[in-house]
Amino acid sequence: MLKVTLLGLGLFVGSLFAQDNLNKISSTSLGGYSVSLSSQNKIELNTTNPVLVSVYKKGKILSVSDLDLTLYTPDNKTIEYKHIKSVDNSNLENIKFSQKGDYRYVVKFSNQIGGVSHYLRGDFKI
Repeated sequence: MLKVTLLGLGLFVGSLFAQDNLNKISSTSLGGYSVSLSSQNKIELNTTNPVLVSVYKKGKILSVSDLDLTLYTPDNKTIEYKHIKSVDNSNLENIKFSQKGDYRYVVKFSNQIGGVSHYLRGDFKI
């Protein structure tokens, strides 16, 4: 029992340090689900930025089968990213931010093909 507890504690601490290497852009939660947008590098304007979109259910990372991101720019343009590819249970999309200001987003995801779609909304500032 002690070995299992120590192993679990070690995995938890390791995951915390792994997450510290990411720059969190935004996170939001609703109804037991949460979404986090992050990047390994600082977000730069007019440069392609790899953005990770991670989905959690009750604090545990969730492997989703389909994820869409709708981004609303400061000048009210809408940019849609459909069927974002999954990399190690996070979803990776390269995004080029063209201006500073307040961005809003909607993440639509499903954890089964043909399953119920969930929506989470959030915002962030660059």
